[in-house]
This record gives sequence, structure tokens and C-alpha cells, in this order.
Amino acid sequence: MRERNIILPLAGFLSGFLLYGLIGAVISDKSGIMKIDNAYLYTLLIGLLGGYIIFSIITGNMLTVRWISNRTFKQKIALAVFWFIPLYSVMLGLFYSIPYFVYHCIKYMKSPERGKEIRKAILIIVIAFFLALALIFGIRILAGHSYFETFTEVSDENEEYRLYNTNILADEESIPDSDYYESPEEALKHSKSDGRSRYSYQKNIDEIIAQFENEDYISIYFRSVKDKDTETLTFAKFKKKMIGNEKKYTFLLSNPTEVKRGTPSGDNIEDWIKSRLVLSDYEQNVNIDPENSRFIYGDCTFKEIYSLKVEGQKPSNIIPYELFGETRYFWYYENIESSVEGSKLTFTLE
Repeated sequence: MRERNIILPLAGFLSGFLLYGLIGAVISDKSGIMKIDNAYLYTLLIGLLGGYIIFSIITGNMLTVRWISNRTFKQKIALAVFWFIPLYSVMLGLFYSIPYFVYHCIKYMKSPERGKEIRKAILIIVIAFFLALALIFGIRILAGHSYFETFTEVSDENEEYRLYNTNILADEESIPDSDYYESPEEALKHSKSDGRSRYSYQKNIDEIIAQFENEDYISIYFRSVKDKDTETLTFAKFKKKMIGNEKKYTFLLSNPTEVKRGTPSGDNIEDWIKSRLVLSDYEQNVNIDPENSRFIYGDCTFKEIYSLKVEGQKPSNIIPYELFGETRYFWYYENIESSVEGSKLTFTLE
């Protein structure tokens, strides 16, 4: 019994290590899930994690099957009805598998039936582990010199920035005059939900932080206050139209972000800026002139944003404002001069 509880989980670990290690070897340069730059360390950790998962599932399954087999027939019927109980028991192997394995190893080493068979089995598993490790790293080397070179070449072909669809409405000209109002504030209050503003308070403009306007559109970045611990920062776009002798506005779309008190921008300003540059390709919907300019913006608590340069260019403006008693910074480029996609944009913090 103890031999089985030692050998079978180890065999499962070996299988999981090989399977997930090979997956890690292939995706290591493209994933970034663990934010580990060393591809070999990433591959090893993915393999060990996969092996541990299979090891734990097998341990949990063996222990659960033994426990169920000792129940009465009526109890087994109840467990069949409440099937999630044995399922949870198996999944909990993630927490007790290693202590349970160590326990059996200690008991087995103290038992008189210690023999050559289990030592041979463990030796075979250890040798197989190192062979699997050599195979995984070999695949990693081959992948690094062939597959990923091809992947990079394909990616480079699509490196140039392109304008994504920025219009939420198929035909702005079809908007009836009755949907136009005297101010953006009124247009926002009477707007139908665009699927992004989930709460009624988000239609209130309590403070305008920034405003961008041309002959046809106006975009406003503003605060909406729910209570002392919750606010929303929204970028909304409106279309302008002369109706009679009056200039009126209709709501087009919004990008709201609800913020809770104490919510930081993140731990790493560089990672945060990278994410903003990538998202900028998909946020041209608030740009008042997307066909002729490339708009990039962000909102953060990092004071270092004053030293930001993207493609060697300083932000068009940085606007400090107060939120929950803390200074935040709204920064933007009205027209970043670069033809590469957001993920390829370079930046410095000097």
C-alpha cells in the first residue's frame, strides 16, 4: 500500500512535468504569465507546476477512493448525489499531497519490508525525470532558434500602427435632432446606456479634468462621484451639430473606469506605461480626429510621469487633480508622431 502511495504520485508527477514542460518550452517567449525573462527558468517552473498538479490530483484521487470504499452502501449513494464532496476531496490534494507523500516515505523507510523494488522504481523515475528535463530543454533550444524566429518575422510584418474601428454608431448622420441637447452634460444625462456606464451616477459630470474639441466633436475626461469611497473617471465623446441657430450635442460613447479609495495605479510604472501604450491602439474612439491624429492618454498616481517620453516626445500636457485626497495625474499626447503599433512604442523615464 505504501509503495503504491509513493510510486504512483511520482509517476504522475513525471508525466505532468514532461507535458507541461514541453508546453512551457513552446510558449515561453510569447507568454509573460509569470513575468520571467529567463526562458529556461520559465520552462522549468511551468514543468514543475504541471507535475505538482498531476501529483496532487493522483494523491487526492487515491485517498478519496479509499475513503469512499470504506463507506456503507447508503453513504455511497449520498456521496453520489452530493458528488461535489468527493470532487473537492480530490482537488484538496493540492494542499495535503506533499505532507501525505512525506508521511508514507517516512513510514515505509521505518517498515521491515523495505526492499530493492521501490528503490529501483524511484531510481527509474529520477532517471526519467532528468531525461525529460533534457528533452524539454532541447525542445526549448530548437524552438528558440526556429519557431520563434519565424514568429518574430510574422509579427514584424504587422508592426505598423493601424486605426481600429472607432465608431460605436454605424451612421452618426442618422441620429435624430431630438437626441441633441444644449450641452454635453444634458446629452450625457439623457443618453441611452452604451453598455459601459453601468450606474446612473456615472452620467453626472462633477468635475471636468480635460476637454478636447473641434468643429465636429467634443471629448471630455471627467469625474463622477458616487460616495466618499467610490468615483468613476470617464472619457466620453459627443457629436456637435448646428440645429437652427444653436449648437447642440449628442452622446456617442464613453470609457468609464470606476475607482475605489486606496486603489493604486500599480507597483511598477514601466509595466503600467507599457499597458497604456498597448491599449492606446484600441482607445482612439475618444479621439476627436482619429483619421488625422493619434491620441494617447493615461491616468495614474506616479509622480515620475513628468519625466515620461514616448518615442522621444514629451506629453502634450500633464494635468494634476485630487481624488480621495490624493494627487493623480492625467497625461496625454494629442498626436504621437510614430507609425508603429502601441506594443512597439518605446519610452523613457529620465
